Amino acid sequence: METIKSPGILFYVLSFYSYYLPIILYILWTPLSIYDLGKREDLSKVNGAVWTFFIILVPWLGSLLYFLVGKSKFSTYSRMLLTIPGMILVILFAVYSTLTST
Repeated sequence: METIKSPGILFYVLSFYSYYLPIILYILWTPLSIYDLGKREDLSKVNGAVWTFFIILVPWLGSLLYFLVGKSKFSTYSRMLLTIPGMILVILFAVYSTLTST
């Protein structure tokens, strides 16, 4: 008779982060993008309203696209530092969760 091996602590830690990381990024990115959008004076009211609705209606993707293509007032380095590591971690955790779920 075979015994069932218990998953290690690494499995639980990575599962925890793969579940909560998108929520954490939402909590960080959405207020930052709306704050930056409110500080912009070069944007028309219509474009600002479109960006705001897009960020609110599609929060994770809206904030990500605003930082990458929306000409945010943050420096390019800051925008890339805000978005790229978060995207990479979400992808890695999603791949890990998919591979370990079978």
